[in-house]
Amino acid sequence: MKSYEKRQNQANRMIKRNSIDQVFEIAAVEDVVREFVNLKRRGANLLGLCPFHDEKTPSFTVSPSKGLYKCFGCGKGGNVAGFIMEHEKLSYPEAIRWLAAKYNVILEETEPKEGQVEKSVIDSLYIVNEFARDHFADQLWHTEQGKAIGLSYFKERGFREDIIKKFELGFTLEKWDDLLNAAKTKGFKETYLEQLGLIKRKDERKVFDFFRNRIMFTIHNISGKPIAFAGRILTNDKKAPKYINSPETEIYNKSRVLYGMAQAKNEIRKKDNCFIVEGYTDVISLHQAGIENVVASSGTAFTESQIKLIKRFTENITILFDSDAAGLKAANRSVELILEQNMNVRIVHLPEGDDPDTFIQKKGLSGFEEYVAEHEKDFILFKMDLLSKEATDDPVSKSRMVQDIVQVLSKIAEPIKRNLYIQTAAERLGIRERILVDQTNKLKREAFRKQSFVKKDEVEIIERQAAEVSTSEPQERVFTDRTETLEKYLASLLIEFGDKDYTLDVLVSHFILNSIQKIEIKYSPYKEIVDHFRSENTLYDEIIQNYEKTKEVITSEFFINHENYKIAEFAASILTSPYYLSDNWKNMFEIYITHRTLNYKKDIDNFFSLFQMNYLMKNIEMVQSRMKMQQNLDKTEATEQEITKLTKMHMELLNLKQEVAEKIGMVTVK
Repeated sequence: MKSYEKRQNQANRMIKRNSIDQVFEIAAVEDVVREFVNLKRRGANLLGLCPFHDEKTPSFTVSPSKGLYKCFGCGKGGNVAGFIMEHEKLSYPEAIRWLAAKYNVILEETEPKEGQVEKSVIDSLYIVNEFARDHFADQLWHTEQGKAIGLSYFKERGFREDIIKKFELGFTLEKWDDLLNAAKTKGFKETYLEQLGLIKRKDERKVFDFFRNRIMFTIHNISGKPIAFAGRILTNDKKAPKYINSPETEIYNKSRVLYGMAQAKNEIRKKDNCFIVEGYTDVISLHQAGIENVVASSGTAFTESQIKLIKRFTENITILFDSDAAGLKAANRSVELILEQNMNVRIVHLPEGDDPDTFIQKKGLSGFEEYVAEHEKDFILFKMDLLSKEATDDPVSKSRMVQDIVQVLSKIAEPIKRNLYIQTAAERLGIRERILVDQTNKLKREAFRKQSFVKKDEVEIIERQAAEVSTSEPQERVFTDRTETLEKYLASLLIEFGDKDYTLDVLVSHFILNSIQKIEIKYSPYKEIVDHFRSENTLYDEIIQNYEKTKEVITSEFFINHENYKIAEFAASILTSPYYLSDNWKNMFEIYITHRTLNYKKDIDNFFSLFQMNYLMKNIEMVQSRMKMQQNLDKTEATEQEITKLTKMHMELLNLKQEVAEKIGMVTVK
C-alpha cells in the first residue's frame, strides 16, 4: 500500500493512549530538534537559533532532562510532539505518527468516535502531494513516454537510478487530465488538487492538469515531505516557459525553502559548511558525486529566510557561481544577506563555460575538491581583486569601486570582523583606513536612521492615541481585575507542584482543589488545566470529602505531553527558565542558592492571599455599584433598608480586605 493511502486510512483513526505514552518514552526531544536546529551545550541544556522566528543571538533552549524546548525570544515551547506540530505544521496525531515512524514504534489504533473532527486541511495537502509525487514517479518508470523521454533525459545527464529515486524525480504525460483522473480514482478532492496547483480550472466544466509533458523535480521541506513541484519542459516550444512551479500554499513558501536541504542538512552540520548553487541539477550532480552539503533556491533569488535556514546548521557558506556576469550578479545579491547574518562566506569562480553540474561531471569528486581548495576566496577579498582589475586610473572609476567595497563592508554585522576587513581593504586599495571607517559608519548610520524613522512613526501614533485618551472624560476605575493573572498563577502551581506534599498527608493539588472548592475558572487554557485535576485523573467529590486520604494526582509530565498544544506550551513556559546556575557559584565561591521548589508552600500561601484579595475587591466594587444605584432611586423605606444592608456589607468587606492586606504586607486606603 502506498504511504499516502496508508495515511489516508490512518487519518480517521484514533491512536491508543498506551501507544502515545510509548512514543514519549522513546522519543528524545534533543535528537528530534537536532534534525532541524544546530544545538550547542550550555550547562544542563542545549542552545540554538530558533526555527520559529528570526534571531541573530540564540535564545532557543532544549532541556533533555525535562523533555522540553522553549524559545525565550518568541515564547514558543512544548514537548517533542509540539515541536514537530509547530515545525512541520502537523496535527497532534500526525506528529505522533511522525515520531513513531522515526523510532520504529508500532501504534495501536481504534476507530474514531461518532462526531469526531476530520483530519486537518494541512494533513490532507501533504497526503495529496505524496500521491502526486508517487504518480509522477510511476509515469517516469512505468510508461513508454516516461521511459523514452524523462528517464532517458536523466540518464543522459549522468544521474544514477538510486539518485533519481532519492530526489524523487518524475515525469508527467502529455495528457490533459492524467493526474486528475488518477486522483479521482483514489477519492481525492479536487479542491485540494486545485489548492496545491496540481490542476487548473478554466470554468466549472474545464479542469486540467497544470504539469504536462515535463520532467518533475519534487521540492521537499526540511524533514523530507513533498511540499511542491517544479516541471521542466524538454521540447523546443518557444511559447511554453522552460520551468513552471507550484504556487505558494499553506505548506509551501518558496522564500523559506531550499532545494536539497532535506538531503543536505546532516552533511552540512557534519562538514560545518554549505555549498550554494543555482539549479536543481547542480544539487543532484554534486550530491551524486559525494558533495552532499549543497542546496539551491527554489527558482528565486536567495532570501534572508533561506540564509537563516542554513545558519541553523552552519555559519559557513561557499557560493559556487557560473563564470558569466549573471552568475556573479546573483552571488553579489546573496552575499550581502549572508554578511548581515554575521556568517562567513567564500566564493568559487568556476572556469568559463562551466556550471557546477558540468564541472563535476568533467572533473569528478577529487578534481572538484582540488579546484575548490585552490580557488575559493573570501568574498570580500575576491570582490576587491575583481574591482581593482576593472578600475582604471580614472578617479571617478576608482571612487565608484571604493563605494562598492564600502557597501559590502557596511553589511558585516560583527564590529571586530568588520574592522579587520577594513584594515585589509585599506591596504589593498591603497587608501587611508580612516576614510573607509568613516564611509562605512556613514552607511550604517543611514540604515539605522531608516529603521528609526519607522519606529519613530510608530511611537508618534501611540503617543497621539495616548493623548487622545488622556484628554477624554475620566472614567472611574475602582480596581484592576486580576482574575486572569491569578488563574494563570493557579494553573502554574498545579503543574509545577501539584504532585508534591503540602503537609505530611496532603498533596498540593488536593489542598488547592479543596481550597477553591467549585469556584469557576474562566480563562483558557487555565480552565482546562484545573478541570483535568478536578475530573479526569482525580475523583473530585472524593477529594472534597476526604482529600487527606487520597493520593491520586497528575504530574507535570501529563501536561508536557498534552495533545492540546496551548496546554503543552504553557507547561513548557512554567517548567523552563532562560537562566542556568553555574557550578562556579558552589565550587569556587561556596555560594549556595536556594531553589524555588523549596519555597513552593510560601508561593501557595501567597497565591491564596492574592486570590482572596482579588475576590474581595471584586465584591467591594459590586457593592459600591449597587449602593450608588440605590442612592439614585427615590427614597423609600425599602431603598433605605437596602442602603443600610449594603453599607454594612461594604464595611465588612473593607475589614476583611484590611486583614488580608496586613497578612501579605499590602498598604490599603479605606
